[in-house]
Amino acid sequence: MLVLETFPPALGILSPSQFCLKADALLTLSGLPFARETALPQKAPLGKLPVLRDGAERLADSVRIERHLRLAHGFDADAGLDARARGEAQAYRCMLEEHLYFIMHHTRWIARPEITREVFLGRLPEAVREAAFAQIQAKMARDLEGQGLGRHAEEDLLAFGRADLEALALRLGEGPFFFGETPHSIDTTLFGFLENLVTIALDGPLEAAARAHPELVAFCARFRERVYGG
Repeated sequence: MLVLETFPPALGILSPSQFCLKADALLTLSGLPFARETALPQKAPLGKLPVLRDGAERLADSVRIERHLRLAHGFDADAGLDARARGEAQAYRCMLEEHLYFIMHHTRWIARPEITREVFLGRLPEAVREAAFAQIQAKMARDLEGQGLGRHAEEDLLAFGRADLEALALRLGEGPFFFGETPHSIDTTLFGFLENLVTIALDGPLEAAARAHPELVAFCARFRERVYGG
């Protein structure tokens, strides 16, 4: 059986990691039997979660997991989409994973470290947890600085995030999904990010901005109902 190594549920959602939730949604959408297993990123290939175990293989990264499901198990989440639609989906995926992701990084690891420490490292002994968090937070700050967004003021980052969310709301409209009646891989990416803003039990300016768009709130509810049955 396939096994998804992931962070445990937290703050009212299945995973507080956008990418773990995306991978979980892909696997659920595929209909393939799989189990979830709580893991630590330090022990994972590439030092991050999610990881998919398939026999002796351990595949890190949600994009590689999606490709493996297609090549090894015959599940193509984008079956039926033409090249233009796949290109559009890729552009929006990059906006989420290479732009909004880093803004969310800042709002969690830099602006609200106490909550984030407990959510992601709460299972570790306190002394270890403090040291591990300090190390991870420093790395996050370096990543943000290197990516470029970490050089901006807080109000500018929030403005960038609100612009991303507005673009998503306009593109989704009344849906039900990104390309109509059927969810595809871009919908699993959207769900991973939006569930971590709309539904998660956190209150902050970026969460408030997401919840101010009825289209984004409705999308999360529709996706949960369609893929998870509620």
